[in-house]
Formats: sequence, C-alpha cells, structure tokens
Amino acid sequence: MSNLNCWEATACGMEHVCPVPKLVSADGYLGGTNGGRGCAFIAPTFCDGSFQPSLEDKEDFCKRCNFYWQLKKDHGDKFNPTSFFEYLSATERKRELIIIH
Repeated sequence: MSNLNCWEATACGMEHVCPVPKLVSADGYLGGTNGGRGCAFIAPTFCDGSFQPSLEDKEDFCKRCNFYWQLKKDHGDKFNPTSFFEYLSATERKRELIIIH
C-alpha cells in the first residue's frame, strides 16, 4: 500500500462527498494526499458507504478497517491522533508565515 490514500485503498467511491480528500492542511501526512492517510482522525467522514459523524463513531469503525491496520503497521507510533494534529498545526503555521510575507 505504498502511499495510497484511504479512498484509493478502500475503493469507497465517496471521495467526492467525504471531507478527507479535501483537507488540504493534511497534505503530505505520512506521504498521503490531503487527509488520505489521516482519515482515522478526521470527522465527519463517509467510509464504506456509511456516515461517521464524530471521532467516537470512527474509532470503532476504523478498528475494523484493513487500511487503518496497514497504516499502523507501516508507520507505528507516527500514526496517532497527536501526530496528526501536530502536523495540521505545523502546516497551518507555515501557511500563516507564507501569507504574512
């Protein structure tokens, strides 16, 4: 699963309505496009034809997802909510610096 994004790995067909592919600030996280490799930490989402409105709803759903476990295997401790939100924060700070200059 070399740098596949969630919508590619799962072939969910929801990439046009799901916010994950549109989350530009997550672009590059674990080598993915937009939110595609941080999908477990983004809500609301549409996965496997169902809607997960909150992170609590996603938690159970994601633990049944092969893509989730592949990311855990490939990235170990780097694949966690803290790492993801730190990445988003750093990306936003970079964007602010670019806008200021």
